[in-house]
Amino acid sequence: MNIGLITEYPIWFVILCILLGVAYAAILYFRNARDELPSALSRGLAVVRAVTITVLAFLLLSPLLRTTHHHVEKPVIVIGQDNTVSVTERDTVAAGPYQQELEAFVRDLGDDYDVRFYTVGEETRPATLDSLPLTFHEKSTDLSSFFELASLRYAHTNAGALVLASDGIYNRGMNPVYSTDNLTKPVFTIALGDTARQKDLLIRRANYNRMAFLDNDFPVEVVLQAFDCEGQEAVVTVSHQGRNVFRESLNIPSSRYSGTVRMLLPAEEPGLQPYTIRTTILENEINKKNNTRQIYVDVLDSRQKILILANSPHPDVTAIKQAMQRNYQFETEDLLLDDFSGSLDDYDLVVFHQIPSRNRRSVAMLEEAGNSRVPVLFVVGEQTDLNLLNTFPSGLTIEMAGGQTNDAQPVFNGNFTAFRLQPHTLDVLPFFPPLSVPFGKYRMVPPVSVLFYQRVSGLQTEDPLLLFSALEGEKTGVLCGTGLWKWRMRSYSRTGDHDAFDDIINRMVQYLALRVDKRRFRVEVEQQVPENENIMFYAELYDEGYEPVPGEDISLVIRDEAGNDYDYTFSASENAYVLDAGKLESGKYSYTAKASLGTEVFEEKGAFSVTAVEVETLVTRADHQLLYRLARQNDGIMVYPGNLKAISEAMDQREDIKPVLYSEKRYKAFIDLPWLFAVLLILLSVEWFARKRGGSY
Repeated sequence: MNIGLITEYPIWFVILCILLGVAYAAILYFRNARDELPSALSRGLAVVRAVTITVLAFLLLSPLLRTTHHHVEKPVIVIGQDNTVSVTERDTVAAGPYQQELEAFVRDLGDDYDVRFYTVGEETRPATLDSLPLTFHEKSTDLSSFFELASLRYAHTNAGALVLASDGIYNRGMNPVYSTDNLTKPVFTIALGDTARQKDLLIRRANYNRMAFLDNDFPVEVVLQAFDCEGQEAVVTVSHQGRNVFRESLNIPSSRYSGTVRMLLPAEEPGLQPYTIRTTILENEINKKNNTRQIYVDVLDSRQKILILANSPHPDVTAIKQAMQRNYQFETEDLLLDDFSGSLDDYDLVVFHQIPSRNRRSVAMLEEAGNSRVPVLFVVGEQTDLNLLNTFPSGLTIEMAGGQTNDAQPVFNGNFTAFRLQPHTLDVLPFFPPLSVPFGKYRMVPPVSVLFYQRVSGLQTEDPLLLFSALEGEKTGVLCGTGLWKWRMRSYSRTGDHDAFDDIINRMVQYLALRVDKRRFRVEVEQQVPENENIMFYAELYDEGYEPVPGEDISLVIRDEAGNDYDYTFSASENAYVLDAGKLESGKYSYTAKASLGTEVFEEKGAFSVTAVEVETLVTRADHQLLYRLARQNDGIMVYPGNLKAISEAMDQREDIKPVLYSEKRYKAFIDLPWLFAVLLILLSVEWFARKRGGSY
């Protein structure tokens, strides 16, 4: 540490301070030759006074004490250790000797480097050597997360190198080779696992719908892969409740085979139904875990019937119908007004496209909709008779001016709470083309909820484009424009799919078609949860006036297939209740929730499934080629267990992995130094005491 002194004035001002101190002391002690103090004491006290005045005068120069501190920052070595199932599936070395070698390697590096240790799996987590031996229990691998963390967290440090120990198998995130494009530090890799090809028949993937309808057949696709099984026969079976419901045999024609088995399975019982898919376990097959796959299908005993009734043919009708056909909960029918002869009571929702119109049947149809109290969605267009529409209690009246129209783009209302759109939908929404809307005065009758406002000529207005009302408990929606087919096309041109448009239509239809839930106690949970995610429960409790009741005790009991019970208690969160049940093993579970409100006791029952995450056991052959590419393109080397010292030797030889010497200058005002105040106090006290003792004033 170096110490220096600086002031705001030239350094020669210090001489003036000394002269001032000497002059002051001389005048005080030597102006009167007959002073009663002894000459030796006078000279000593003069020195004390001269020093005191000099220091005080020096403080007027605002001096600063400058100290320079030097410290050495070691190079940071970031080590990521793959902690997933696939590492030890075919490699026993990683479970024993390798971990001892890894611990010694990390400790040796710690002498010369600042080592940061992480485990890599579903995400990258900080760890220490105390966590060894590793568990290798994580169900999926995201190698790119390691490089993303290292590049962000150590971007402004003396980062020396990255070390990744893995089998090269990844099944989440992006390809790690591309995630290192912005790295400027070398990457060293430790190749774990077994690269030998082995005989294997596996279920690569099962494609199915999570919901089916009672007494219907639902489709399932099973994608098979086989390695070194040429000429052998594979049998695929599906069982439900211990009974086979499907069986098919096929011959494997080549050493590397991929094929799809398609089937229709019967939905014979309502509720959450488990189906077990199995393939033959061939002779000498090493990996048997990937020959079985469990799926769960929620069998519903009813569909919601939707009627799209149009005044005339229009591309909007097709766009709406195509969006709803992706949702298996909806049974959609579209007809022209003149062709409809049924009853609106048979439907859960009616979409009136440009109805009511000047067609004579419009009046009767509007009256029937009001009498049946069926939810209605009005799509307003040029053929809509607004005078008739204004007589319906939709929460909106439109007074059109001169038969003119505007082009209006949607603007999302952030205060809308009836339902939620997906984030990707909100991202695409600003790019949707305008709809053709009536030009005139819009008046809303509370209570209404506006999902989209109108933006006309680039200016946002307070006029609604899409709103909903629930007068007297009956839901109604009004879309104030036509041209929805353009939204569907733009959704595809922006993202390559129709998901954004379909999300708007399906959530809107779900909200309107769903009858009001009058239950005073409700519990919600996802029907299918992966085993590596927490199970979240949400509950609501209402009084007789359907006002939310906070702060009550709500209990939950989860029962597994073996009959074991697990007790939980909800936590209150404003007007709702939340429960994080943590992670559970794969299987089917039932639950019972209970709540008390005064003397009333409420109970809700349901079921959910925890699905096994099996991606780590599907492919267990290590990909050392990927690890080699990672090391080579980032100026590092790849080594195998037993040769980890080669990495530390390579680091020692590199000129870019060296300690960095930092110098830090610190400044402190002299007047802030507590010891200086103490010295001045002592000097003045000594002088005062000596003068009094010597009999002077």
